[in-house]
Amino acid sequence: MALLAGGLGLGIVALAWPAHVQGGPTRLDCRPGQEIRLGLSGQPWWVKGHIGEREIPVVRDWHGFRLNIPEDQPDGPAELKVELGGLRGENWDCPLRVDSTPPKLTISKPSEGAVLAADSVKIRGSADGPFQMNLPLGPGWNDIQVVARDPAGNESRLTRRVFSDRKPPSLSLERLLPDGSSEPLRGKDSPKDSFRVRILMQDDSGIANLRYRLDGGKWQKSPLSMSDGNWQSVFPLRNLPEGGRKLEFEVTDHAGRKAREEADFVVDSSEELGTKMVTLGARGQDVIQLQRRLVEANMLSEDQVTGEFDTVTEEAVREFQRREGLPTTGRVAQLTLAALGPRIFVNLRRFELVYDRPGQEPVRFPVACGQPAYPTPTGSFTVAEKVKDPSWIPPDSPWAKEAETIPPGPSNPLGTRWIGLSWGNVGIHGTNADWSIGSASSHGCLRMHIYDVEALYDMLKEGTSVTIFGGWEDSPHLQRYWP
Repeated sequence: MALLAGGLGLGIVALAWPAHVQGGPTRLDCRPGQEIRLGLSGQPWWVKGHIGEREIPVVRDWHGFRLNIPEDQPDGPAELKVELGGLRGENWDCPLRVDSTPPKLTISKPSEGAVLAADSVKIRGSADGPFQMNLPLGPGWNDIQVVARDPAGNESRLTRRVFSDRKPPSLSLERLLPDGSSEPLRGKDSPKDSFRVRILMQDDSGIANLRYRLDGGKWQKSPLSMSDGNWQSVFPLRNLPEGGRKLEFEVTDHAGRKAREEADFVVDSSEELGTKMVTLGARGQDVIQLQRRLVEANMLSEDQVTGEFDTVTEEAVREFQRREGLPTTGRVAQLTLAALGPRIFVNLRRFELVYDRPGQEPVRFPVACGQPAYPTPTGSFTVAEKVKDPSWIPPDSPWAKEAETIPPGPSNPLGTRWIGLSWGNVGIHGTNADWSIGSASSHGCLRMHIYDVEALYDMLKEGTSVTIFGGWEDSPHLQRYWP
């Protein structure tokens, strides 16, 4: 078996007297209908041809003679006989194998439509036996035709269309603005904590996929589309923390070539501490507020209040988090903000409330808590509301089934202040039963002396962290405030 590009022919040999076939093949592989040419020397009186007992026409010309294998000649071995008539003629016999079946051609590699990051391709396949060959490729699409021809001249043809990709993808990155325009993302501050990112890409073979990640997080895939001859991908970034952000992305084309880039930018969308997470690279009034709290907590000095969340500030945050038993991320989120205070801790076993302010001595107040049938809940809460001179409205509970609303005044069981917590109807309030302070006698709330709750009320803001302990927990805060 051979792979080639041309017809099968047998040589013609010039002959001299006496008449005979000179240099003819000793074996012939042919197909039905194939023409066979042979040379002659001398001038025979006649030329006759036979395949077995079957006579076949012979045509003479100036170069010799030719004959055709009959179209209906069955496949398999046969004997070709040529008789040269005359005084000194001779006969010529040749074994013959007739084959009408083309070779079985398959191509295993490359696949149809393959995109290759190469300037050549290795073709592998089988044509009644395995073969492989290397072919050069031009840039772009290449149409490759493989022809397999057997000794009898039967042919099989297969084609493969492959793409030679010579360059990695090129791309640009931009932030989409609310008015539909765009601006470069890399190296620019963003006044918004949520926006859309658009990546424009070009590649000769096309883009297969795009993935991105923010600040070293989990890789995410983004859908692709075509617009004005460019590949593009648009994806949202939402609720970004204040500070420096790093967006990494990786583009892969159909040839497997990759392009990886990253863009650093700063989010500066808030000036009020507590509305957003604050991280390295942030700047503005919210950072000044943070740094002042760190000064109060003896983590920074006054001359380090710069309004820039730098590495010094980040390390101060980490040290504060370690001291408070918090995850040492260096980022300022709700847990760290709550720990920076002000904050409230309550020890039900000690019947005591501690109001902690950074850089100042804790303020302690005696309290009454819930009786065994109506225990005060433990856990972490926040101050949800503050009300001066509240009315007492009977709760939906069996013990208050016959009770009626009590307006502000000396007989009001809430006293003059109500500090509601973020759980049920539980709160911190005054009392008209001053004698109960220091006991487990309420229906779940925390009671305080009138003068104490009024002082606490003036110190607090809504959102202040409140942690209520039973008094038996293994907590560094219990050890710190009630050693």
